[in-house]
Amino acid sequence: MKIFLGIIVFFSLARARAESFIPTFDGKYGTIVGEEYWIFDDNKEGSPYSRHEVIWSYEEAPSAAQACAKKGHAQLKSWLADEHSIVSKYLKVIGSSGGVTSFFMWTNDYQTMNAKNKGLFPREARVWNWEDMFLKYESTVLPSGECVIPKFSEVTESLRLIAEKQEEKRKSELNIIQRIFDGNRSRIFEQQIIEIQDARENAQSVNSK
Repeated sequence: MKIFLGIIVFFSLARARAESFIPTFDGKYGTIVGEEYWIFDDNKEGSPYSRHEVIWSYEEAPSAAQACAKKGHAQLKSWLADEHSIVSKYLKVIGSSGGVTSFFMWTNDYQTMNAKNKGLFPREARVWNWEDMFLKYESTVLPSGECVIPKFSEVTESLRLIAEKQEEKRKSELNIIQRIFDGNRSRIFEQQIIEIQDARENAQSVNSK
C-alpha cells in the first residue's frame, strides 16, 4: 500500500512540474537564466527594488504578472529556439565579440496593487544590457491590465546597438600585438551587421503586411 501511494505521489509531482512554468531556456546563441517581478504600489514610497520587495520566482508572483511573464517568455523563447531568427543572429555576433547573451526576464506590474499614479509613467517594455552581466527582457502590466511586451523592431534595434558597442569595447581592449593579428575582423563584423539589417528589414516588411 505504501509503495502504491508513493507511486501516486511521484507521478502527481512529476505532472505538476510538467505543467508549471519553466522560465529558463537554452538556445544556441542565447539563454534565459532567471526572472524577477516588480509589483508597484502607490501607497508605498520608492520602487519594489528600493524597498527590497522584488519577487524572484514565478510561483510567488501575482497572477497578472505571471500571465505577462508567460507572454513575453513565449516570444523570447521562440526567437532563441530558432538559430536563424534575427534575434539569434544578433546574439551570435554579440557573443563572438565577448558580449553577454543571457537574458533575465523582468516583469513590472502596475495592476495588482492598483498603482494608477505610478502607472502614468510606467517602465518601458524593452531589452537592454544590465552592467554587462545580463540582457534584461522587460515587460509591463499597465494599470488597465494590458500586458505590454517588447516589440520585435525595438528589440532588434537594441541588439544592433548592443552589438556595435560590444565590438567597440572589444577593439579598445586589444593590445598592440592583438591589433596586428585582428586582421579584417572589423570589416567582417560590419558586413555581418549589414546582412542582419537587410534580413531584419525584410522580416519587418513581411510582418507589416
